[in-house]
Amino acid sequence: MSRKQMRHSSLQEESAKEEREDRLSSLPEDLCKHILCMLPIQDAIRTCILSKKWRYTYQSLQNLVFDSSQFTDAESRPDHFVEFIDQLLLHHDDSDIPVIKFKLWSEIARYKLKTKWIDFALKHNVEDLVIEARVAEPKGFSPCIFSSTTLKRFTFVVGFYILKRPTSVYLPSLKELRLGGVIFIDGDLTRELFSSCPMLEYVHLLNCDMFRLKVLTVSALRLKYFHIDYCRGLQTIEMNLHTPSLISLIWRGNLAQIYHIRGGPSVHYADIQVGDIYRSQTSIDVLSQTTFNLLNELCRVTVLAVDNLFLELLFYKASSPWIYANAITFHNLSNVYMSVWPSKKHIQMIVILLSRMPNVHSAHFLMLAQGHPSHASALEWNAENLETIGMPNLLEYIYVDKFVGHEIDLYLVKVFLENAKSLVKLTISTCCNDIDGKKPEIIEKLMALPRASTNVEVLLL
Repeated sequence: MSRKQMRHSSLQEESAKEEREDRLSSLPEDLCKHILCMLPIQDAIRTCILSKKWRYTYQSLQNLVFDSSQFTDAESRPDHFVEFIDQLLLHHDDSDIPVIKFKLWSEIARYKLKTKWIDFALKHNVEDLVIEARVAEPKGFSPCIFSSTTLKRFTFVVGFYILKRPTSVYLPSLKELRLGGVIFIDGDLTRELFSSCPMLEYVHLLNCDMFRLKVLTVSALRLKYFHIDYCRGLQTIEMNLHTPSLISLIWRGNLAQIYHIRGGPSVHYADIQVGDIYRSQTSIDVLSQTTFNLLNELCRVTVLAVDNLFLELLFYKASSPWIYANAITFHNLSNVYMSVWPSKKHIQMIVILLSRMPNVHSAHFLMLAQGHPSHASALEWNAENLETIGMPNLLEYIYVDKFVGHEIDLYLVKVFLENAKSLVKLTISTCCNDIDGKKPEIIEKLMALPRASTNVEVLLL
């Protein structure tokens, strides 16, 4: 190739390179920023080599996610990862950053949460702030977060953190609050925290410590979703919910001793799983009364889900279970979900509860393996009472999951078919392949069962 040809080829390459750069440079700035927000932060920084226009674009990122699981050497070199965060924040411009997330989880490394990181987020008018750190007392946590005017979503999940009274508490824009590993020591502060969030719609408390509280008060006029996951110390406190806009209540773990739920007419969904009552230090008598108190507060829900242990506690002291059950009527309930042990006592509990749900439309039952003896020792089996109670007149759909085909499973189906006069469809879902060979025999038994509804369809899946 001659020198002239080489020069021409070189000019063509430079022209093509400039054309590629021009295409990138011609993209609208908002689109460039959107592209960067979709990338992991390391890749977003690497875009600085794409073109001259992109050289400093990473310094105005609007979505900063520092996730230790995405850094290959974060555990082996935690100081290097922390330095990476420091340098990126240092070189960022003065533009707002709507989303900042610090996810510093590791089984080996212990990361230090820095106060200047939180101050940086507040200075840049953060709207969605996530702090998830496997640290003990996060001394770098800044109490100034509780006076942010821009914060809309705040997640704070740590090893443990004692919530102390900050100088001021007012979060006028906050809509979603998730707290994990927080130790509540001041009932007045807890009440002030929730009441100082006029826009709050969602609260999730995870593995928090309530042992030092006597009363937990959540007063939030706009709160729609309240979720508690296995918080400690609840069994000794009084729970006050002043939430007139409440739609959904999800409760996992120990129940509070006393409930006052002023949820208004909008309460729609309640899902209660009481956890392992066999390891609880609270007496079964107290737990039983607590269960009844909570159920009484939820009598206006339209969708209710309870676990088998909730049923055990509800009927524990009921030598005459109708005394308990008749005290509560769920007039608004249309859908119910229950997990049950395959036993005659649990079948009796189901029928009694269904009798207090006159407008229920569908019922879903999850069959469990018998793991513990029944605590409902005072509940005597009485098949005659099952026939006299009957099923709700509007009950049209019943679903039975994890069906094994044992005699007690078939008996539950028999009770439904014999007593549900308006039943349209009964769907039975088996739990394992072992039952496949027994299906013809099970279908034959199902077809032989008497039916109160002439239009019912029985499906075995």
